[in-house]
Order: sequence, then C-alpha cells, then structure tokens
Amino acid sequence: MKRKILTCIFLFVVILPSSLFAARRFAGYEKGSYKISIRIPFELPVAYWVKGNETTGLNNWYVWNQIGYNNNIEFGIEIGYEYFMNSKLSLGGLIGYHFSYMRSNSLISRVPFAFRMSYYPYTDNKFDIPIILGVGGAYENTKGYSMVTMHLSLETGFSWYWNDNWGIGLRTGLHLIPEFLSGRPDQTNLTFFIPIVAEVTFRR
Repeated sequence: MKRKILTCIFLFVVILPSSLFAARRFAGYEKGSYKISIRIPFELPVAYWVKGNETTGLNNWYVWNQIGYNNNIEFGIEIGYEYFMNSKLSLGGLIGYHFSYMRSNSLISRVPFAFRMSYYPYTDNKFDIPIILGVGGAYENTKGYSMVTMHLSLETGFSWYWNDNWGIGLRTGLHLIPEFLSGRPDQTNLTFFIPIVAEVTFRR
C-alpha cells in the first residue's frame, strides 16, 4: 500500500505538463492564479483523548510521550493545489501519505485528503502569509485494520519566493484526527497534532 501511494504521487509530479512551469512575470494574485506545492510534514502528536468507560477510572487524556509513537513524530509527503478566486482567497485541495511507528514497531499508515480554503492577509512579490482551513478525511491502516477518519486542519506560516514563480515556505498550526469506531463507542478518540511543514511551491 505504501509503495503504491508513493509511486502514484511520484508519477503525478513527473507527468505534470511542462507548460505549467512556463515562467511569467508575477504581478500579484488574481482570479485564475494558482499554486502547486510539494510538502514535507513532520507531525508531532501532542495530545490524545479517548472517551473510555467512566466506570473503569482510566485516564481519558494522554500527552506527548504517553501516546505511544516511536520518537513522538509522524512523517509524510503531500501535494497541494490552490486556485485563486480573487487576490486574497483561494480554494483547493491536498492529498498525501503519512506514516509512523508505535513503540511496538507496528506501522501506522495514513492517507489524508482535504478540501482547503486559504486567506492571504499579506502578499507581495517575495512573501506570502496565509491562513488555511482544511476539512477532509484520512484513510488509516494499522495491524491489518483499516478505517476512514475525519481530518481537520488549521495552518499558517510564510513563503519566500526567490523568483516570480518558485518559492519555499514553512507552515504550522493544528491538525485534528477524530475516530468514531462503530460498535465501540468507548474507544471514540481524538488525536491532536502540531505540524511542522516544509514546502516548495510553484505559482502562476
């Protein structure tokens, strides 16, 4: 599964029409402008809440190294696209592949996909500062068990462009992964991640 997803992402990047990358003088975002980004996220699992059974007296909240992630980090790769509705607002989407290991060495694979709305309170020829809201889902697999969960995100950060079209950026914020397990309401849970994301962006 992991190999197939990575292969698809690679092919998507390779076969993008070369005409997309034809340079033009950047004069600010306007309706019809777009951005394509390749992102490398490092997700830090900072808190975990599980509904549990109140009669057991078990702790409902777990933080940082209590959650059970090996090295307390989740790795990934993502591709994002934005289409500008006007000079400040864009709509788009994101898909990626995340993975991490539990301390038991069990692999957790996650495929997030989200609809994203971005607002740009500040832009110029060299810098962007966006506020990004994402709503979507994630396909998750671990120990042969798979499910689809929600994936909610709020991000901000900045991008710096070394020419009119190409730039690099950093993002951070909050990602929420709620899980509602059918037939097991006592295991309903919510994981809080703080992302640290490096990205390369092409804009036109």
